[in-house]
Amino acid sequence: MALARFIAARAAKRQRRDIVHGLYLEICEQARKPQFFTEFSVPDTLEGRFDMVALHAFLVIRRLNAEGDGGREASQELHDVLFADIDQNLRASGVGDFGIGHKVNRLSKAFFGRLLAYDDALGATDAGDTALIDALRRNVYGRGDPGSEVLRRMAAYVTAQAEALAAVPSSEVLNGQIAFTDPIRA
Repeated sequence: MALARFIAARAAKRQRRDIVHGLYLEICEQARKPQFFTEFSVPDTLEGRFDMVALHAFLVIRRLNAEGDGGREASQELHDVLFADIDQNLRASGVGDFGIGHKVNRLSKAFFGRLLAYDDALGATDAGDTALIDALRRNVYGRGDPGSEVLRRMAAYVTAQAEALAAVPSSEVLNGQIAFTDPIRA
């Protein structure tokens, strides 16, 4: 009986890992859409690409966290997959073993800062999307200024994605069945 429970638990863990990996691939596919770098003026740099992955990961993590313990476990696994991929990409780009820990730690702090900023901004009840626009200006665009129209459109996109993900039934979210919408239609 104990062996059967162990095998079932391992199978469930493997299935959840596969689901989370699929979610991560969806996040990366959406984050790499050319429209973000052309229509939304996101810098086409390593930092800009990281910011787009972080933004989309935030949206999925936020939705997963709304699903209780199972969602929070999947959210943590998604974080782990994301940073394992970052670690692997840093190593592939030539960062040595001694520099990996520092870079991953710095990126992890940046990631959590963005998650908090976006979550606070989406929860804000200020007039319009001011808090979200400010968070996007600081985190996605950094020192650049894409203009108020681009910021407004990006905020509308993020809000639309959050609303669309909130409408996905729990069973589908926990089975990795999410879909992002076209960035231009937001």
